Amino acid sequence: MPNLDCNIAIELIAHPHILFFPSWFPDQGKDLNGSFNLTWAKRMAQFCKVHVIAVHLEDLDVDFEWRENVIDNLHISRFILNRKQTKLKRWLLRSKLLAARAMELHALDSFDLVHVSVAWNMAFIGHKVSRKLGLPFYITEHSTYFLTRQKFDLKKIISYHLMRKANVVMAVSLELKAHFESKGMRKVYVIPNFTNIELDEYSSKISSLYCFAHVTNWDVERKGTKAVLDSFKILRSQQPCKLILIANGINIETLGYSKNDLKELDIVLYEGFIDPAKYYSCLSQAHCLVNFSSKETFGISVVEAVKLGMHTIYTRSGGPETFMKEEWGSPIEVGDTLDLYKKMEVACKEKILLKAGDGHRNQLFSAKDIFEQHIRIYHG
Repeated sequence: MPNLDCNIAIELIAHPHILFFPSWFPDQGKDLNGSFNLTWAKRMAQFCKVHVIAVHLEDLDVDFEWRENVIDNLHISRFILNRKQTKLKRWLLRSKLLAARAMELHALDSFDLVHVSVAWNMAFIGHKVSRKLGLPFYITEHSTYFLTRQKFDLKKIISYHLMRKANVVMAVSLELKAHFESKGMRKVYVIPNFTNIELDEYSSKISSLYCFAHVTNWDVERKGTKAVLDSFKILRSQQPCKLILIANGINIETLGYSKNDLKELDIVLYEGFIDPAKYYSCLSQAHCLVNFSSKETFGISVVEAVKLGMHTIYTRSGGPETFMKEEWGSPIEVGDTLDLYKKMEVACKEKILLKAGDGHRNQLFSAKDIFEQHIRIYHG
């Protein structure tokens, strides 16, 4: 007779019910902070049940309210706090009501584990819930913040303390893993980020002019955005080419360019990442991605470009060089603006685009593989 208890245990390991606490999560409007956490939840929910508890701030007439959203195996409970309240009151409400909500949900449909993304902010509550429910506790960390802020930082100290309480810490790069191990984390594993589901529908399209793309955000100095714009400006004076600038939360004038300058230089500015389908539709118009970051723990835009079939110019900044192959792109050293220009010039002259039918590229960080990596870690 088969061992039913063993069979049930195997099923839970293969398809766990995950209670996910993201420290940042996109709201249902224009706040896209934490979009990578929505991607994680959607991808994991392709293979198992995921219940997200996320926090947002709005102007309310009451102290708080709950909003529920269900998409197949993904259930999102949004805890909306009144932004007019003091930070202390908001924190007390979060600490009490999120834990209570998790207990209610567990009574209705048991969770198998608690997973937190980004220790600072939600790991305190996630750890509290895991202890009350007697469940394993996991943390994923992505941020360059730990590698670039070297001075005394209370947020980092608290984050390290909470990460030491986790069964396992999952980092997105070897460099981040080594950093956490130096801070006393005993079990740290490298797990890459998922790409958006919408990416699967797109591939790079060849236009008449060779086209570059650069993806940036509010941290334009780390992203090297001005150097990319300056290099493109020089290159365009030598030969015809285009640039798609995909930017979130930047003021282009602080980089010495006006929107009229962009128009004259044939630079298309796409602001925001609200709709992934529109984002990939825009990105896929380019032949080559230009990444000039001074620090990347992973480099999700580089992964996306490779999977789209784009050539990639990227810095050896901690993340991309750990997975890039020679035939997929051209590496440059951090801060080397001369080599940046040279690599852009060569790509444009030779109209470099990745060849179709590369199975290794197509399988790079597949959702199924990344999910199975999580399962092996959950299994212990």
